[in-house]
Amino acid sequence: MAEFERSLPFEALAEQSIIVKLFMHPDLFPDVERKLLPSDFFIKKFEITFDAMKMVNMQLNVIDYASVMNQVKKSMTETEFKSFTDELESFIKAFPDSNNMDDWVKLVRDSSMLRKIARVSSEIESSALERGADVNQVLDNAEQKIYELSNNRDSNEFITIHDALVQSFQHIELFKTNPAEAAGIPTGFSSVDDVIVGLGKGDLVFLGARPGMGKTSFALNIAANVAKNTGKAVAIFSLEMSAEQLATRLLASEAMVDSYSLRSGKLTQNDETQIGYAAAQLSKTNIYIDDTSGISVMQMKSKLRRLKNLGLVIVDYLQLVQGDKKTENRVTEVSDITRNMKIMAKSLGVPVICAAQLSRSNEKRGNDKKPMLSDLRESGSIEQDADIVMFLYSDKYYDKDKVDPDKANVVTLMIAKNRHGSMRNIDLAWSPQYTKFSTMATNISEND
Repeated sequence: MAEFERSLPFEALAEQSIIVKLFMHPDLFPDVERKLLPSDFFIKKFEITFDAMKMVNMQLNVIDYASVMNQVKKSMTETEFKSFTDELESFIKAFPDSNNMDDWVKLVRDSSMLRKIARVSSEIESSALERGADVNQVLDNAEQKIYELSNNRDSNEFITIHDALVQSFQHIELFKTNPAEAAGIPTGFSSVDDVIVGLGKGDLVFLGARPGMGKTSFALNIAANVAKNTGKAVAIFSLEMSAEQLATRLLASEAMVDSYSLRSGKLTQNDETQIGYAAAQLSKTNIYIDDTSGISVMQMKSKLRRLKNLGLVIVDYLQLVQGDKKTENRVTEVSDITRNMKIMAKSLGVPVICAAQLSRSNEKRGNDKKPMLSDLRESGSIEQDADIVMFLYSDKYYDKDKVDPDKANVVTLMIAKNRHGSMRNIDLAWSPQYTKFSTMATNISEND
């Protein structure tokens, strides 16, 4: 392995030149920091120095030679530090003040990427040659590693606390200057976004309801809103309905045309006009539908990696997802599925909304049939893996006669778990003939 590392490509002169130039022109550091990581430097002393520059810059907002070298000293022996400072000072004195920083940065970054490719290739080869290796697992790991490289993410690197804090401060600052960009992807329902602050990157969101309560419609409404408002790709895995059925639902919601009329073809001239306009608008979006039955999370992930500018993933629904491996019971299998979904959301850096069936246990609770986390069917680790759990609930579903006529088409969205904030109940207007939800006026209350 040592021989393999020594054979990897690197650009010694470019690494040295970047460090020296930054000491001579500290104002260049912010631009270089955006393009390089300390780990992009192959020569250890330059990696240590660039890391020290990042720490000092965060603390003092300037690159100060003495402060940087005090940090460097902590990572070297006295002999190594003395040799390095002598070498560095001689470099600075003899350094020609040229304007080649962009070229040096590109050389170092490209060499770093080539080293990562070589290491990943070696890891893939080793795992493929292991006796008894699982083909699907090896292939998924290989795809994941290549995907991370192509997206400039290296899963093998630690992130120092000061790098994480820099990211945190940048995000806080972005909230001040551009709150819309800093917040998660908006669902298109302002009352929901006010509570969950949008759908965050890597969030796993479960949407639970009894059959016929509207969970597929609500998920599709969010999908259409995200696709139209952000321009990002939205992937929908429909394990129960065909792509054509899903498209018909989307069309009914967007056109505000009765879904029965749409399916039966009994349309007025006005309906046809609205449908034509809605179809034109939907055709401009990047919504992708996969209606493969019994698909696994591993297969989903493989397909999703091929989509560009991915913004949201919808899975409808959890209990129809196939496990990637055989387990002793379905609860364990579903636990593996939810865990893998969370890993998928995090690795792709996009929110995943997964619809889930509720068990009948809430129907046995007397008068109060509002769903609870424990009602998630074959729940396993859903509560643990989810960032957000939402339930759709309507009294009308259980007893039509006891419902206030003014609330006949009101469905409550219960936010039962929210890692990013509080739990709330939100009333939404439900138009079943159009399979469409919409925001109501004053409609947020404390979650009981």
